[in-house]
This record gives sequence, C-alpha cells and structure tokens, in this order.
Amino acid sequence: MSPHTLTSFLLIVLSIFVPFIVVGIRRGFCSADFLINICLCALGLPGIIHAIYIVLKYPSYPVYDIEHGQYSSIHAPESTAHQSIASHSNSNVHPPAYSTFAPNDNKYQHQS
Repeated sequence: MSPHTLTSFLLIVLSIFVPFIVVGIRRGFCSADFLINICLCALGLPGIIHAIYIVLKYPSYPVYDIEHGQYSSIHAPESTAHQSIASHSNSNVHPPAYSTFAPNDNKYQHQS
C-alpha cells in the first residue's frame, strides 16, 4: 500500500490555501517546521512549497486498531537521538540526563 493516501492528497490541496495549518496538522503546532512555515508564508509561494514537502516527506499510513476494529492513520516513526545512544552503549552507561538531579542508581547514593 502506498504511504500517500487520500488524506495526504487532501492536505496537499488544503496547503494551497492555508499551508501553515497543514504543517501544524502533520508535524504539530509547536514544532520548528510550523514556525518555519509561518515565516515562509510571509513570502508567499515558499510556504506552499514547504507545506507540500512536509506532507510528502512525513506520510501517515493506516494501521489496524484491534480494540476498535477499524483502521486509523498514524504518522511514520522518526529516529531520535536517545535511541541511537541506547543502541550503541552498554547497559551500565546511561544517556545524558537533562536535569540537575542525579539518577536513582546505587552508585550515586550516599552511604552512611
């Protein structure tokens, strides 16, 4: 089955009129792509081209939902940095923490 469905076609048609809404639907309204598209929409045609690119680059594909007995559309998965860190490291090394608290490991606990 092709990853470009009727939904993608309708989003491409909609991107001619409101490209930033299409990018928000496909990538999220708080994403960098959405902000980039708003800036490109100020220029006119580049906003439409960017919206069509986003629809074609990140297609959604149908998945059968067993609980509800129907097909639903989900977005294609993306690789993230923490997955690549976890796959290349051994079990004793943790990915970098982005907080000020130490992880809950025995080696970090103060023994008295």
